[in-house]
Amino acid sequence: MKTDSLRGASYPEVGDAIPESFETLVRTTGSIVTVDSPAAARTTLTAATWTPTSQHPAYFDIRGIIYRADGSKTGDAWNLAPVNPMELYRSVNAWSGEKTLTSGQRINLSMPSIPVAPYDRGVEAIGTSYGSWTSGVVHLGILIQGTDLAQARFGNSDNASATCINSGVIPAGTEPQVILCLVGGAPSGGKITLISDAAMNRFLVKTFPIPMS
Repeated sequence: MKTDSLRGASYPEVGDAIPESFETLVRTTGSIVTVDSPAAARTTLTAATWTPTSQHPAYFDIRGIIYRADGSKTGDAWNLAPVNPMELYRSVNAWSGEKTLTSGQRINLSMPSIPVAPYDRGVEAIGTSYGSWTSGVVHLGILIQGTDLAQARFGNSDNASATCINSGVIPAGTEPQVILCLVGGAPSGGKITLISDAAMNRFLVKTFPIPMS
């Protein structure tokens, strides 16, 4: 059997047994099977005479969404993962207390643990925080990859809240750094006491694959 260097499919050579050769060809060709549900995809996998692998996975079109099965299971259920998945990271009420900042000073509040990936990813992040303003100017910020900083100013009141939004790119092979933070504003920073409230202190980060040049 020969192997196509691009697709990884094995096809017969002169002298190979024809029935066995075509069975191998079908198993190693990356075709897409159309089914109506994840349950139907798992039924198809169970009924098959071969098991997919990470080198030769099975693909399913489930109502327009492509899923990949690499032969792994959770319990008795075949694992199905969407192709090009969006990943969501969430932190709730992980910061509180009095914070005093000089102008330009940054205090990190939350940074999700995002794994390194071998492809470029877009990132969208939104953070909210609530507290009691004391003095000066304090911003809620989101810093992406150490350089892209977006800020939203807390109001001057006992019930001060801020919502900050930012987006950017995490280059392939680099350590993701998406940080929710406080930033002291000009001219001399400020002071705020962040209040513990799970409904008003949240940080959501979404990452997703993007085209690579």
